Amino acid sequence: MDQVCTGSIIVSASRLITDWPVTAPVEITVDHIGQILELEPEIVLIGTGERQVFLDPEMLMHFYKHPVGVEIMSTRAACDTFNILVSEGRNVVAALVPLSP
Repeated sequence: MDQVCTGSIIVSASRLITDWPVTAPVEITVDHIGQILELEPEIVLIGTGERQVFLDPEMLMHFYKHPVGVEIMSTRAACDTFNILVSEGRNVVAALVPLSP
């Protein structure tokens, strides 16, 4: 089933979380990272909107404390990468901030 999402989401091959309250990468907190890590991913993709915006190194450290790879990229690139990794059977989670209208 296709579903159109207009806000920020967290998505895995088996789950879609549509109430992720982040509207910009600078808003990502430890609690938001916890929501992502609860899905126990092998790889995390953070889509930061129209362009790549790196997270604060302190926030990235929360990913590095777990055996999780993390990549920061534009939301379009994160969606493309997510689809490729899912098709390969990888345990990937994407946390996506929407593109600007």
